[in-house]
This record gives sequence, C-alpha cells and structure tokens, in this order.
Amino acid sequence: EGLQVEGREFTKLLFSVQSAALRHLFFAERMASKVPGLKAAPAPIKKVGILGAGLMGGGIAISCIQKAGLQVVLKDAKQEWLDAGMKSITNIWMGRVKKGRLPEAKAKAYLASIKPTLAFEDFGDCDIIVEAVPEIMSLKKEVFLAMDKHTRPDALICTNTSGLNIDDIAATLKDPSRCMGTHF
Repeated sequence: EGLQVEGREFTKLLFSVQSAALRHLFFAERMASKVPGLKAAPAPIKKVGILGAGLMGGGIAISCIQKAGLQVVLKDAKQEWLDAGMKSITNIWMGRVKKGRLPEAKAKAYLASIKPTLAFEDFGDCDIIVEAVPEIMSLKKEVFLAMDKHTRPDALICTNTSGLNIDDIAATLKDPSRCMGTHF
C-alpha cells in the first residue's frame, strides 16, 4: 500500500508545473553555454569589491574568499559599521577554529584576504563590485554614481537588490551594460 501511495505522489510531482520548469531550466543552462559562434572566454575574476559590510555584505565576502579564493575589498560608509562587519566575519571564522572545523592559519589567511576601507577609490582595481546596501533606491543610485567614478570601465558593478528595478539602478552608470543583478 505504501509503495502505491509513493508511486501516485511521485507521478503527480513528475508531471507538475514545477517539475517542467526545473527541467526547462536544466536544459536552458546547458544550451546557454553552447551558443553557436561564441568564442569569447570570460575574463578572470581575481578581486571583488563589496559595498556594505553588514550581514549580507559580510556573507558575500566570506563566500568569495572561502569558495573562490578571491581577494576582497570591503567598503562601508562609517568606520563603526566597517569595524562591526569585520568583527562579525572574524567571529565566524574564529568560531570555526574553536570547533576544530577550520585551521587557525587558514582563518588568518582568509582575514588577510580582506581589505577593509571607507574609500570608493579602493575599488579601482576590482574586477567585480557587489553592492549590498539597504533597499533604498536613492541610496543605491548615489553609490552607483560613486562606483562609476572610481572603478575600471570594464569592471562589473552588481546590485544585490531583491526588490528594486535593476534597470533604474543601472541607468546611473555611464555604461549600464556593465550592471547586473546578483543575489546570494
């Protein structure tokens, strides 16, 4: 009887709209990497700028360092916010050290991969910058204007917005095509 119930439920899931959407996504992702005539290779990313040292920005920094081995420039507007963000990141890694999940030398190397700053100019050699400031359109436009002035013309400038119009944010850049939405 249990196998019959399981079989009926599996069949419902198999033919559901969600299942069809996931299959479509699976094949679309594979097709996107096989565009006929596309020969361009992605530029390497070595250094990431993160604007906002809060919970989201700190998490993005940790992910970039741990998962991709990237150097990070972490910027915030006030020294106390930057210090609080660095303290949170430090506490996460040192907590793992105390639990025996991360060697102390590795945690120190991770921390050395972060350059905390208050200056937009420090994004000058970043390959990609991820904005993680509060969801206030005027604030996002203000920081995008500043990033446009202090980043390389080929650097990607990403917004981590989850609810604002990315096209409106991108319109503040001289070249809106270098803007994209990212979410972590």
